[in-house]
Amino acid sequence: MSDLAPCAQHADVPAGWRCDGCQKLLCGACTAAGVSNQFYCGVCGSLAKRLMIARTARPRSFWIVETLAYPFKQGLPFVALMGLFLAIVGFGAKLIAPDSHDLDTPVLVVRVLAMVIYTLLVVDSTARGGQRESGAGMRLLRGLAATAVVWLPGLAYVYFVGVPRLGGDGILWLFLALATIYLPIALVASVNDVTLGDVTSPWKVFAMLGPLGVRGVRLVATVAVLGAATIQIAKATGGHVQIATPLVGDLVAVLPALIVFTILAHAIGLYPHIHGERLHWGAAETFSDPLLPRAQATGQRKLSEVLTTEKLTQGSGGGSSASTSVPIEERNDARRIAELIKGENLPRALRLYEARPTWNPATFDDRQLLALGKAAARSKKPELALALYAEGISREGRGVAQLLIAQGQLFGELGRAAESRAAYHKVIELFPNSDPAKIAQRALE
Repeated sequence: MSDLAPCAQHADVPAGWRCDGCQKLLCGACTAAGVSNQFYCGVCGSLAKRLMIARTARPRSFWIVETLAYPFKQGLPFVALMGLFLAIVGFGAKLIAPDSHDLDTPVLVVRVLAMVIYTLLVVDSTARGGQRESGAGMRLLRGLAATAVVWLPGLAYVYFVGVPRLGGDGILWLFLALATIYLPIALVASVNDVTLGDVTSPWKVFAMLGPLGVRGVRLVATVAVLGAATIQIAKATGGHVQIATPLVGDLVAVLPALIVFTILAHAIGLYPHIHGERLHWGAAETFSDPLLPRAQATGQRKLSEVLTTEKLTQGSGGGSSASTSVPIEERNDARRIAELIKGENLPRALRLYEARPTWNPATFDDRQLLALGKAAARSKKPELALALYAEGISREGRGVAQLLIAQGQLFGELGRAAESRAAYHKVIELFPNSDPAKIAQRALE
């Protein structure tokens, strides 16, 4: 509490929002929640913004604790599923050839491939803050391509030569050193918004990660330490677990090393999650978190100021003066969102849209609002999608028909039949004999 500013109305409660109008600090009880990730002041009715803290501003101890706790909290489903899979592979090999080591190499290959995919999934999930986004298959393919220069020769060596033993073979030590340097950098690059061709070139990968500077050196050092710990734990537990219960012994044997390895993958994913702005992955606001993430807005908006606030908002929507009053950070974010929409990366565009609490009404056109609305609908955020559709429809532009169709479809999916039919009827009324009207007519039949 001593490090947090108090609410202007409740001195004993930390503030999680600030009002744009009266500039007062607000707690959850003084803040009203609206649609489209908006909040309103309970004192004057103006828009309010969450108090945010940049991820880079958090102390290193915070991220160390978060990383160590990850396998037992957010990453627990990953650990449980992968541990079970690895145990089943080992148990199945023992069932097929109980007194032979003929399946040792195939089992190793399957486990290595599984761990490659597992690493990519953990890094990707961490980089996106645990949020689910479409396009995971493409990002997985990009990660496999980015790291192929390491895992492909490694698998080929195991298949044709056998399992390597690190001893006096200098080539293996050199390969391991190069892999330790290149793998984390390639993984960080693969979760970024880059093309498949860029991540297959080691030179471009190193160039993309250049802005990390000394942080890149720390990343490599972290990977080296945690990787060595994983190997040592695997050696210590793999052959000394004596549990006769089927599967349980295999599971207990792989879990310690898997937990450390998960911490390793999570640590790699944290670099784009924290320092994404340096990697040109988005605006600074995207890489910040609410100062009080668990605080909820439970108050009521002051109604006496609602019309005044909305009038002021509507009055700033048109003309060149409105565009010039938009802060440069907002214009840059809007330009980035437009590029992402053009590149059909709608989940990422929606994330950037939601990262900013408010937008100037004239920032996006009908087509962009329609695209963002559809992305919100796919992300199971119907209220945000409906708010975006409604904003576009209110402008009475060229995209109204498509917005009404999308609105009617979403209302139908939500079971709001009357509102769905009203949207379709409006399309027929406003655009008779048009293609959207025919679509609406078919939907009504």
